[in-house]
Amino acid sequence: MILDFQKKYNLLFLSLFILIFNSCATHREYKQAGKEVIRLHDGINRREALILADQFLQQEFIDEYDHFINPKIQSKMGSWRIEYDLTSRFPIETYHRVSLQVDKKSGQIFDLNIHKEFKSVK
Repeated sequence: MILDFQKKYNLLFLSLFILIFNSCATHREYKQAGKEVIRLHDGINRREALILADQFLQQEFIDEYDHFINPKIQSKMGSWRIEYDLTSRFPIETYHRVSLQVDKKSGQIFDLNIHKEFKSVK
């Protein structure tokens, strides 16, 4: 009898906690990488910014580059600044550095810069 009361009390406490937590958090849903994701905060975090940048670069440069490597991410005023090294092996081995920024509120990508450096294949 006491054990049943304790289980009901724990279930009631858990339900109350979830209700309070859900009312305090800001929920926004969006599709990313083919999955439905629910964010419990306002804004884009580091991981989400990297995913958005990867998707953008793969769509924009799908035919030109083989690999997007060494992502470096920094927090700037209201945005994430991300730099990548891009490599291509055909017809000559090329290394490019790409930098872009992802807005923390909207997820918009802006300030795309490409710095080209060429190296020949040995």
